[in-house]
Amino acid sequence: MLKEADGVPVRELTLQGGSFLDRRAALDIGQALTSEVAARFNAVYETTESYRRFVDMERYGINPTLTFAPNAATSVRLSYEYFHDERVTDRGVPSQFGRPYRTSRSTFFGNPELNYARADAHVATAVVEHETDSGLKIRSQTRFADYDKFYQNVFPAGPVNAAGTSVNLTAYNNATPRTNLFNQTDFIQKIDTGPLRHTLLAGFEVGRQSGTSYRENGFFNDRKTTIAVSPLWPVSLAPITFRNIASGANNAYTLDVAAAYVQDQVAIGKYVDVIGGVRFDRFDLQSTDRRSGASFDSVDNLVSPRIGVVVKPLAKVSNLFLGQSDSMGALPTLYAATAPDVTGGEYFGPDGIGEQRGHPQRGGRSGRASNETDARRLWEVSEELTGVSFAALDSVAAA
Repeated sequence: MLKEADGVPVRELTLQGGSFLDRRAALDIGQALTSEVAARFNAVYETTESYRRFVDMERYGINPTLTFAPNAATSVRLSYEYFHDERVTDRGVPSQFGRPYRTSRSTFFGNPELNYARADAHVATAVVEHETDSGLKIRSQTRFADYDKFYQNVFPAGPVNAAGTSVNLTAYNNATPRTNLFNQTDFIQKIDTGPLRHTLLAGFEVGRQSGTSYRENGFFNDRKTTIAVSPLWPVSLAPITFRNIASGANNAYTLDVAAAYVQDQVAIGKYVDVIGGVRFDRFDLQSTDRRSGASFDSVDNLVSPRIGVVVKPLAKVSNLFLGQSDSMGALPTLYAATAPDVTGGEYFGPDGIGEQRGHPQRGGRSGRASNETDARRLWEVSEELTGVSFAALDSVAAA
């Protein structure tokens, strides 16, 4: 889960260490740049060895994020993530007599110079959220991702022989790069029908994934697909040539997906929600054998109904994660009512990004909150319900 730029100041450096020379460092820096813009930067680096001889791992990543919230009703969140992972692959120990071969847990089977896996990921995400004056919430997330993954293994091809003198190694590699582009857009509206409170959801998803799968088999000394080694020292440094053979994957594919869904979540009292909905998915897969040029197409449609019941025995638990304390939530109101520098018509809200939490600050108002017709009608209804007019209050003040 990515850490969002929410405007709350953070300066955090974490250093960790553990068994097998594990070392990890993580950096988290974030703050509000202006009243409307917040930024956050995360980075991590980790390296470790293993109880298995020759096995180690190195990985690192960065994640800058930016949030722009011009008002309480609208926010735009931008994020980029890069992550690199490279490690020595370890397929474990072979069997003998139907059970794991008895050897030191540090014994490595394979070629430490050729056994490795590498992955690089670039992920960019944009999330736009807006709430209209009528209370309709719109949320649209678009994500582009590019994954470059390669792994190569030299590993036991079968059990250790009965005499305990020989085991065969085999080898292969596989490259599976792919790119994704997906968008999900939701529309959420809350309405009341008598004692029931409905949360209506409608939305759609569209996306495309494209990639290739390319597998090569290893030939020891450019001739054989296996080589015999002693299980007492099962490491082979014999030269290996990797080739794509007829049975090896060499495909390119494109997958287009589209979905639409509707849902109603009905709150029955404070502690029980009933959920009902339906989702339609369409999958269009096109795959091509790059050796022969032969293509394979498949289209699948799926309808998925949904029904469920949610019981919430502790109604305020979610506020621990999504909101702030009652006293912090009351501060803007108290400030507006008591601070000497406040003038009529001003609005105060939290100073965090999106005005969701934080300390009091002057803020703007939505179009509906600035509607003079609605304001006049609210005052008139208040006078009718209380039986007290503004003129009467003015007379009391003058006296």
